[in-house]
Amino acid sequence: MDLASDPLHEDCPARSFIDDLRRAQPASYKSLSAVIQQHADHGPILNEQKSRELDDGIYEFKSRQGARILWFYEPGKVTILVHGFSKGAKLKPEVKRAKELRDRWRSRLR
Repeated sequence: MDLASDPLHEDCPARSFIDDLRRAQPASYKSLSAVIQQHADHGPILNEQKSRELDDGIYEFKSRQGARILWFYEPGKVTILVHGFSKGAKLKPEVKRAKELRDRWRSRLR
């Protein structure tokens, strides 16, 4: 799976999460990568066990093993991965963080 990083911002929580997942939990990495690739190849995933909207334009991709990565759309249906976490984490703070990262991303584009 190829991921592009934000060249204006060295710290990329989504990339760090995916890299850590690849090393520590290969099965979860493979499952999550397949979901992201399916989205990239075929567009929005309608199966809520794999992807769903959480709140205010923040979505999640889910692996069978419990890894989650939050994302949002930019104009032109560009998917921006913002950060990841494991199932069991409190969802509300994770969504709040994703919104903050989205807002920071968008403020730099203006």
